[in-house]
Amino acid sequence: MIGRWILVLVVSACAHRTPSAPVQNTPAAETVSPPVTLDEFRAAFPVGTSILMRFVQLGTSPMEERWTWIAADADGCTVTTLSCDEEGNVVSEDGEIETTWVELMTHATFPADRTVFTDATVDVAAGHFDTWHYTVSEGAPDTSPELAHYHFDRTLPGPPVLVIIEEGGVEVMRMELVHRDVTPPAAGSRCSVPPS
Repeated sequence: MIGRWILVLVVSACAHRTPSAPVQNTPAAETVSPPVTLDEFRAAFPVGTSILMRFVQLGTSPMEERWTWIAADADGCTVTTLSCDEEGNVVSEDGEIETTWVELMTHATFPADRTVFTDATVDVAAGHFDTWHYTVSEGAPDTSPELAHYHFDRTLPGPPVLVIIEEGGVEVMRMELVHRDVTPPAAGSRCSVPPS
């Protein structure tokens, strides 16, 4: 699952300043993204950063993923992924992904003509967050309307603390931050789903 999410979600949220609102009727402003420099982005993911995310997809059991930054330099980083079921049992160790910072940052964009920006607050497993909320309108494969809600913490650079995907007004996917630390997990550690 990380191949799909790390490029779109982890990167798109490393903003800790006021984001710019989508610009209307301006051809040059085809996309919007949280305002972050390359240096700020790199600094947000030091070696040892560990992020635990919970994924819930309509009709399936919850899953968790632990993303751990195991290497980084001026050009890029290496991230490992551990996927677990809702009981915390390891389902797969998905290996390592190597990428450049610039490559990651190019995925941190939303189409300006289909994006609305607002302030919000959310409560997730990791706590309460004041967020920048980007709502992106898409078309689902069956042509029903699709909305993607990305909530970025105003003070913690990193992935969105909450992502909700809706199709036809029904929530079909949710991803939320469970835990984030800059100390790598102990060898052999597993994902952990806190009791509801």
